[in-house]
Amino acid sequence: MASPYSRLAVFQLGGAIQRRDEHSMAVSHRNAEYVIAINTGWADPHDTDKQIQWTRDLWTAIRPFSSGGVYVNFLNADDGEDRARAAYGGAAKFERLAQLKRKYDPQNLFQVNKNIKPVS
Repeated sequence: MASPYSRLAVFQLGGAIQRRDEHSMAVSHRNAEYVIAINTGWADPHDTDKQIQWTRDLWTAIRPFSSGGVYVNFLNADDGEDRARAAYGGAAKFERLAQLKRKYDPQNLFQVNKNIKPVS
């Protein structure tokens, strides 16, 4: 770890999450056995570049062991819309969620994270 404020969290999945159909809810990748979250923190602003590079290097090292899926709340500033779409497991589910977004949040009020933009 590059900082005492950082962590690599490994969460075991399975159980109830795998008993639901992949398309029944927004959360995708229900067949994954584990999810990994890299949380990097630091106190000194001068360490910003070093800490960000450490995080990117760690992700590069563990990515070959990944299914390629991503949990939407783990997306970061480097991730584009393609990764947001991947978080929802494909185009059909993403488009369905975009329709719901248009209905319930057409002004895109909830947009702080990597979100689904409402379709026009």
